Amino acid sequence: MNVLVLGSGGREHAIAWKLAQSPEVKKVYVYPGNSGMFIDSKLEPLSRKVFTSQVALINEVKSKEIEFSIVGPEQYLVEGVVDSFLSNGLKIIGPTKKAANLEGSKADAKTFMLKNKIPTAGCKVFSSFEKANLYAKQLKFPAVIKADGLAAGKGVFIADSYIAAKPILEDLLLKKKIGNSGSKILIEDFIVGRELSFIVLTNGKFTLPFPCSQDYKRLLSGDNGPNTGGMGAYSPVDFIEENFVSHVIETIIDPVLRGLEAEGNPYFGFLYAGLMIEPNGELKVLEFNCRLGDPEAQVLMMKMKGDFFSLCRGLVNNDVLQAINHEDFWYPDKVTTVVAASKGYPLKPEQGNRILIDDSFFDEKDTKIFFSGVSEKEDSLVTSGGRVLSVTSMAKTMKLARASAYNGLGRISFDGMQFRKDIAL
Repeated sequence: MNVLVLGSGGREHAIAWKLAQSPEVKKVYVYPGNSGMFIDSKLEPLSRKVFTSQVALINEVKSKEIEFSIVGPEQYLVEGVVDSFLSNGLKIIGPTKKAANLEGSKADAKTFMLKNKIPTAGCKVFSSFEKANLYAKQLKFPAVIKADGLAAGKGVFIADSYIAAKPILEDLLLKKKIGNSGSKILIEDFIVGRELSFIVLTNGKFTLPFPCSQDYKRLLSGDNGPNTGGMGAYSPVDFIEENFVSHVIETIIDPVLRGLEAEGNPYFGFLYAGLMIEPNGELKVLEFNCRLGDPEAQVLMMKMKGDFFSLCRGLVNNDVLQAINHEDFWYPDKVTTVVAASKGYPLKPEQGNRILIDDSFFDEKDTKIFFSGVSEKEDSLVTSGGRVLSVTSMAKTMKLARASAYNGLGRISFDGMQFRKDIAL
């Protein structure tokens, strides 16, 4: 059977890699993909062309006899690609455009959470710089400033004073430095605690929780520097209690699914809740994403022992219980991933630098490169984006997994390569 993964980053590489491990899969197509991921022999570009419309994309999908598709990035979701596929009789894993607004608009997501009694931080929403600035002058800091729309993980800012907050507000609301995504902003209460990523795969009725993971959003070690799309992750986390997963399903995930269904927008696909565990043990939702996280996907696909293709096929056919009815769907091992980014990321990443990989890397077991911002020039891989690649390793202990990931990263180089040195510490 043939399947398709939509997207071009490390998350999509990991999804495609895992699907390709199934003996039932003939080909895994990726669109648009990147040059690095097609080193894997079972991964193939859907087309070398760039489709200018969803109609052209759908026609290509039909011609390839694809069983189902999986959406990786959020942009496709908010543009309604799932709606288009479904209306053309194509099976696809991902929420509809209306359901994906849970990620597409942080302001709307806040309204939804309050309506459905989902715990979250207090906030105010502004589209006027003057009103936001006036509010910030009387605010108790630190505070979190968020762009309302999609910003590829770079629309969240933590200000520790009004002096720090004012230029952020100017950049977003006056200078439009991230475009329409920042034309509306949220000023949110700063929450102290331990952050983690809680991800499920659901058809709205049956929900499969994935192992909890933790990612690192700041660019530099010690949680310094600007926010990014994510500089590393690990799983499982070791600071949750035994009933934590069932508690999150009951108090957060189920209310989301019921609330969306009540609005006529049943949810289908991956749902990601960014959670904060406060010192008193209470939970707050920081954000919802309507897809697998990146780099969490790299960690979770490595940790998955079961047949991902069978799970997804069961989901699209409303017959998922048989696909996961065994105790060892996940390896008990620990997994770490470390992201290597271009110089200048996240503001102005350099491009076109040749990527050198020691041949011995590919002899490693349980260590894998997932490519993100990579293209090809003169038969060499070169950097073409902010986050270039990630090295993911699995081992019996977190210490060993971490050491293997950094050891692998040490055999890769490109000019200006930057990465955090404290992932999974």
